[in-house]
Amino acid sequence: MGWPLGGFVDCLMTAAVAREVFQQLGKKVLIGKRRPEGGEPVWSEVWESNPYFRREMRPFLSWRGVEELRATQFYEDVFGHRPYINYSSSPSDSATFLAGGHAIEFGCQKFGIRPRELRPEIFLSPKEIAEGERMLGGRRNFIHIEPNFAGEFSANNKDWGFEKWQEVVNFLSSRFSFVQTTKSPNDRILDRVTAIPTETFRLAASVMIQAQLFVGTEGGFHHLARALSVPAVVVYGGYCSPELTGYSDQTNLFVEEGSPCGRKIPCLHCRRCMDEIVPEQVISSVVALASARLNPQFLAGIDARAL
Repeated sequence: MGWPLGGFVDCLMTAAVAREVFQQLGKKVLIGKRRPEGGEPVWSEVWESNPYFRREMRPFLSWRGVEELRATQFYEDVFGHRPYINYSSSPSDSATFLAGGHAIEFGCQKFGIRPRELRPEIFLSPKEIAEGERMLGGRRNFIHIEPNFAGEFSANNKDWGFEKWQEVVNFLSSRFSFVQTTKSPNDRILDRVTAIPTETFRLAASVMIQAQLFVGTEGGFHHLARALSVPAVVVYGGYCSPELTGYSDQTNLFVEEGSPCGRKIPCLHCRRCMDEIVPEQVISSVVALASARLNPQFLAGIDARAL
């Protein structure tokens, strides 16, 4: 069994909200599910070692008691309560995304604040980072690539195409080393990459933090790249918009016409958007970002103008 990548998207962005609540309101955030007789605490491995959360192991006796906990702010369980989706107006076959702001901004609105920074959070220990270095076997100058995606909610509408990811690797592998972390035996593994099994999301993070650059589809790993300050090229297509879940320091490949659609069933619009994004665009974006961020020696022999 692999770990559910989709669930970590909301955990990473909730960590950004928790940081803003703590820094602006001076309160730690407590995550829980409401119950008639009290409350049930919720926890994610993403929040381990995070100083902005209050962790409770036992059910809450009463909601009045929760509200009276000093220096604590309650936050409704993020799983299934995404603040950037208008559930009341969403039909059964699609998600109606809110417009005019970022998902982190919508999360902060619950507390009457505006985020000072659109950046998810994850805190890795020195031991975890060392474990990532061990798994990499000394590799340093590499690109972290992720061709797989969480398609349960989006009905595979975020699928850019495994063959196109392979084209990117084939073109660039003579000059760049690629690492792909795997979370499940069912993950498809690209040729010409170093595959590293990671049993947890945090282990994947301990590998990514060593990377020079990340390239993949919109999802948990592009949020993780932002949290770890790893430059990224992100394939969006037309399912979701960078305005809602993107970051200005990443290269976002997005097709605006008719987007975002948020369909939870196979969608011809999303397929057309993904088809419009060709491997040459991703390759050019990787080279351009590398030119701006990386040591020029890794670019020798690659001419983006020839693509």
